[in-house]
Amino acid sequence: MANSGLTKMFQQRGVRTLFFGLGAQRSGSTWLHRLLSSHPDIYVPEQQKELHYWSKWSFPYSETGLNIFERQRPTGIPRNLLSALLRKDGIQQRRKTIVRGEFLEAWRVSLSDRDNTHSHYGRVLLSNWSKERVVGEITPLYALIDESGFREMDAQHSDVRFIYILRDPVDRFKSAISYFAARDLIKAQDRMFDKDGFLTTGIGKEYLRHSQYERTIQVLEAVIDPAKVHYCFFETMRLEREVERLCEFLSVDPSGVTLPAKVNASKQLRVPISEELVGEVRQALASTYSFCSAKFEELPGAWRDNIIKLQSGATAAR
Repeated sequence: MANSGLTKMFQQRGVRTLFFGLGAQRSGSTWLHRLLSSHPDIYVPEQQKELHYWSKWSFPYSETGLNIFERQRPTGIPRNLLSALLRKDGIQQRRKTIVRGEFLEAWRVSLSDRDNTHSHYGRVLLSNWSKERVVGEITPLYALIDESGFREMDAQHSDVRFIYILRDPVDRFKSAISYFAARDLIKAQDRMFDKDGFLTTGIGKEYLRHSQYERTIQVLEAVIDPAKVHYCFFETMRLEREVERLCEFLSVDPSGVTLPAKVNASKQLRVPISEELVGEVRQALASTYSFCSAKFEELPGAWRDNIIKLQSGATAAR
């Protein structure tokens, strides 16, 4: 275990367990964050779900965390501050704005500085901590971290655990396009989903990578004891037995959680994806289905359906 500033913060506060949620994107991480935050013995950041801190240590794109911060930073003083102060809740609202601004500045510093002690990150992570013994955060992009990043994360506490949510690879791919396209987060030139080479360049290649779970699992388990990793499936994670299994993994009483409603359901896709492209995505992810079939004893129904389609296609091609 490292003797970092972050480690000392945990020791001083009596934190028993540190956990990291890895994603994958569009696989229920917001729901998981709300579930865990409802437990009296678990602390996750209130101001910001995804901190992106560890991405900067071993992520293939530079300054990803800072780019995300720029989209989240406050725009300045409210247009009509006097009117806000005159309202009954004006002072309270202003106080919330100040607290939010202070948090965002601390978050910006944590993403900007190469702080080997991780102290800036610790102050952000524990900004609203109130004696909970299990502490963690969930950032789906951590699924793309390399071995050195996972090793550094694991060194920050004597008891570090990892949670990885998996969703049917094809469904996750389609959900990502639907989510980002509906919110105008995909550039117009990238919306030609059926163009030749879509899956081998740009956004198509990127979305495929987030569905290739075998890479994350292999990298993670190369440096982390598999007993310290909890795998769950988007399709079944809301079931009572799966919630109990998660609580057992974190060593907390399952009766302490409150099940949240489903969140972040994708809006209707503005540019539909053809069945031909879906078939190409399925084929491109064949190795992921094969790996997960061997890794896990049972896969949810959506996974099995796509595996059957892959097998049928292979049979027809003979």
